[in-house]
This record gives sequence, structure tokens and C-alpha cells, in this order.
Amino acid sequence: MNSNEQISFPRPTELEIRSQFALATVYARCSLGGEYTLRGWALNEARELAFRLSEVEESDVPCPILFRDEELLVSAWEQGLQRAADKRYRWFSKDNLPEATMLRDLLARGQRCQVNGHSLSPDEHGVWITNAYGIDCGLWQDLDLKTIEAFLVNMASDKNYGPTPH
Repeated sequence: MNSNEQISFPRPTELEIRSQFALATVYARCSLGGEYTLRGWALNEARELAFRLSEVEESDVPCPILFRDEELLVSAWEQGLQRAADKRYRWFSKDNLPEATMLRDLLARGQRCQVNGHSLSPDEHGVWITNAYGIDCGLWQDLDLKTIEAFLVNMASDKNYGPTPH
């Protein structure tokens, strides 16, 4: 075998991740040390598994039953789903914009989106608009279709919201 060749190992399963997390708990309770490394590995792999599965399915994937009784594993799973959704709901080009109803529905369910460099981040106050330079430049308190359509028209014409460097 050539030294430049790599052996690919299969990704860990839900059971292996849960077992590693349980082992970290045992190490912590018995003061054996090393529990942070074990727990960190398990949480990272839970995030990666959620990300990979969500990308393949192109939608959110339910948290595995083996993770549901551990708050940290559930949180890691949700972070992986969010990372995949953030990647999935990005429209970089003015030639490839989402439909207004689709964007409204995504924002209404709390999904962050990025359109032509502008970030749309829903929270309890409405939807915050951040321009491509990282400057907050607006808040939609009502998600009506006319506002979203006007925004998409502006994105199609490469309009920047808020202040921009000269």
C-alpha cells in the first residue's frame, strides 16, 4: 500500500455514538479522567451524523431514539440539522431566487435563510435582515407576501440594504 493512500473507515452509528457518550458518563462518575475527550467525540459525531443525514434527505431528520434521553446529544443533533438547513437555504445568485411563498413559509417556521448575501433571521420580534457586510438593516414584524416579493425584486436587481462601504 502506498503511503499516500488512505483507508476510509465507516462513520460511527447512532449506537456507537450513544455508547461513547455513556462511557464518558462512566469515566466522569468514577473520576477516571478523559471524559471530556469521549463526550466531545460523541457530540461532534452526533452533529456530523445529523448534518449528513439531513443533507441526503434534504429535510430535517428526527432525533434518534438512542439520543433523546440525553439533552447534550439532542442539542448536538439539532445543531447538525441547523447547519444542514443553513447550507440548504442559501441562494447566492440573483438568477436563482426562491419563490416568495416558499421563503415566507421557511421564515414563518423559524428557518434562517440567506438570499443574495443578505441574511434573514427570524426570532420572537420578527425577521431581522442583515446585509452582506454584516450590518443589521431592517426588521420585518409581519411576514406578508408583498414585503417578501418586494425584497426578492430588490435582490434580483442587486440592491443592497443598509449602509455599505464605499
